[in-house]
Amino acid sequence: AIAMAERLQSSLCQPYIVDGVEVNSSASIGITLSNQGYQTPDEVLRDADIAMYRAKSNGRAQHAMFDTALRAQVSDQVRLEFDLRTAIDTEQLSLAFQPIYDLVTGQVVAFEALARWQHPQRGAIAPSVFIAIAEESGLIGALTAYVLARACRQLKDWQTLNPAHRQMRVQINLSGLDLSQGSLAMQVATTLLANGLEAKQLTLEITESKLMTGLSTALDTLK
Repeated sequence: AIAMAERLQSSLCQPYIVDGVEVNSSASIGITLSNQGYQTPDEVLRDADIAMYRAKSNGRAQHAMFDTALRAQVSDQVRLEFDLRTAIDTEQLSLAFQPIYDLVTGQVVAFEALARWQHPQRGAIAPSVFIAIAEESGLIGALTAYVLARACRQLKDWQTLNPAHRQMRVQINLSGLDLSQGSLAMQVATTLLANGLEAKQLTLEITESKLMTGLSTALDTLK
């Protein structure tokens, strides 16, 4: 099966001409074997598909073998995705506020709001895990909206408690996928207005590499 996959990939990577334009293609291939105890063709295709996505995650034009541990891993990720959706909907997530100091005065001038997830059964889930799941499952928009609303509400509460905090700022992290959503700018403006905050009191951070991969779709949102 592996030899067949390699021959297929070798053939598919050869360039060909379409309407005078040279085109290159590749394939990610998932492989499973009949000794897994399958009862129906659907079960074979399911596990080959799981292996194919493992191959895609390893880079272009790869092949991967299925094993039962891989199925368990995918099932676990599906379960976490469901739990994350529930956590966002029921406000189970929390925010950790990391202080930012002015080095000249020694005063706290801002906070970075960082999402945290304490799973009721699994304990703390690392941000690198649940944010990746949010991006892959389409939940990142809901997660960003949650963090934005909670962070702005907390900043307003601090300002209300102590007038000395009127110029305090808060910053949140955006995913590159957030910038492809046409509603982001309106969402930010609405959240600021709802909390009586000035635009200069909110900083939006994004990883440069994430921005550059989708720059064309992000320009309207940035403007």
